[in-house]
Amino acid sequence: MHGAHACLVPINYFVASIFEYLQIHGKTHSSIRAADLRHLLLLLPFVLDNLLKDEVDKYNRDKAQGSDVLVDPSEELVMVANTFVSWYKLFRRTNPPKTPRDVQTLTRQADQLLGMFITVFPYKNKKGLLIMDTEKVHSLKHCGVEIANYANPINTSCDGPEGGHKLWVKAQGGNTNQGLQCPCP
Repeated sequence: MHGAHACLVPINYFVASIFEYLQIHGKTHSSIRAADLRHLLLLLPFVLDNLLKDEVDKYNRDKAQGSDVLVDPSEELVMVANTFVSWYKLFRRTNPPKTPRDVQTLTRQADQLLGMFITVFPYKNKKGLLIMDTEKVHSLKHCGVEIANYANPINTSCDGPEGGHKLWVKAQGGNTNQGLQCPCP
């Protein structure tokens, strides 16, 4: 891995096994805690750095004459990951309390992220919707407003409403987050 010593957050066997499980199964193991996922989130920019360089270089060397040259998307992926980590750290911060300027920053960064998702991940699912155009991703845009209107959502339990949402909304819609449209711009 290029830059293996450039990361101050350690990658140990446990962390590597989480990434391996994600790659094989497409989801985390049930024993993984939120703290483990936060650790992965902090590692993500370092993991993505030059992640595809060797494969892109090999493709470009071996490609058929006249084929387009591939460009390694790692730099764009790192920019997305860094922007998300910045947004996430501000969102999770409880002390000092968020100021109106922080709320504006959350909203601006969410808008920036949504724009990055459209350009970096322009792929569509079977329904013809962008893969990063889910309601959960879109809800990032509203977090700042929710904090301004109600309060900091950290340590708020949503188990009851989330359980009802899974049963009465997701189950009825084929267990998908796709297709819901927000009236905002």
